[in-house]
Amino acid sequence: MQSFHIDKTTGKKCAMIGARKLKIFCGEIPEFWEWTSHKDSRFLTVAKLKQVLRFDIRGQIELKILSPKTTYAAYLVFGFTKSYDGSLWSTYGSIGFVDNDKDVDAHKRAITLHLIPGRDKNGNIAVMRPDRWMEVEIGNFYTDQEYNSALEARVWINKGNLKSGLIVEGIEFRSTNAKVVMFRKKKRESRDLFKP
Repeated sequence: MQSFHIDKTTGKKCAMIGARKLKIFCGEIPEFWEWTSHKDSRFLTVAKLKQVLRFDIRGQIELKILSPKTTYAAYLVFGFTKSYDGSLWSTYGSIGFVDNDKDVDAHKRAITLHLIPGRDKNGNIAVMRPDRWMEVEIGNFYTDQEYNSALEARVWINKGNLKSGLIVEGIEFRSTNAKVVMFRKKKRESRDLFKP
């Protein structure tokens, strides 16, 4: 599940990897994650976090899908259930090329991501998108690599209390100054809403 578009302002290719194509730690265990529809998603299913201690999401993209010699940023696109308790407001993110990346290196390059808008902390802070999802920048990269290279964007946290209530739509790769594209909303019901 991927979506693609050309940004009208920059003329650059943009892509989003849907939740079903992400590597989500324990994602197929029903006690931890639920796969469900969401009325505001461009994809058929999103991932809803029920309850976990360890949180790890990875999305890989081949650079040949994107525009060459271009600066991109990767964004986690997400929302919350009505019952979200604030347990997952801070996490870590990193970007790395798949052939050279090791988890140890990812921890060295990690930046702090804040999933709640308006937190006055160091690190990248989530913002509300015009399509009613939120996003937080995981990191940026330049597509001046070999044409067959692949890149991994990762969001994780390995400690703390139980975490729940997060809804993951996907990871989006947009060039610098590209706009968020509004996709036509699908007409279907969903139990999950965003907090006002």
